[in-house]
Amino acid sequence: MERLGDQYDLLEQTTRRGRNHMDLILRGFSKVWNLIDEPRFHRLFWLSRYLLIAIAGFFAIFSPPNSIANELGGPGAFAWGILLAAGGIMGAVFVLRHSWLWERIAIWLSAGGWLMYLVTVLYIHFLGEGNRLIQAGAILFIIIALVDRYVEIIGDVIEPGY
Repeated sequence: MERLGDQYDLLEQTTRRGRNHMDLILRGFSKVWNLIDEPRFHRLFWLSRYLLIAIAGFFAIFSPPNSIANELGGPGAFAWGILLAAGGIMGAVFVLRHSWLWERIAIWLSAGGWLMYLVTVLYIHFLGEGNRLIQAGAILFIIIALVDRYVEIIGDVIEPGY
């Protein structure tokens, strides 16, 4: 019987320790969550958008589509990728806090990269073969989303803490 009591005590200690670890994890998550400015879910959605833009930029740098690289040339395709990657990274870094000035710069860089892509796609559409209008529409949708974000934060003239 003594042995069964020892096993019960061991099980209770292990469970308590597990709860303590879970409490620690939840407190850590709560601290990180509270570092994000309101509205948190809105900012997390924009974080995911900026990360996707950064990933697109890295693909444009290291493996640009042949049709775009042929029209822009190597340096043009590299510049296109840098605009997207830099804008995406800056946006991802500054969207979670009220860093409106830096996020505006990120939007300009990102929108510039997408606009460069849109002009190239339209050039290929009108002077090349095939239909590129669906692709142009998707790119235009991304640009409009970035402009919408810019308009959303443009009213915030002074950054907190300045």
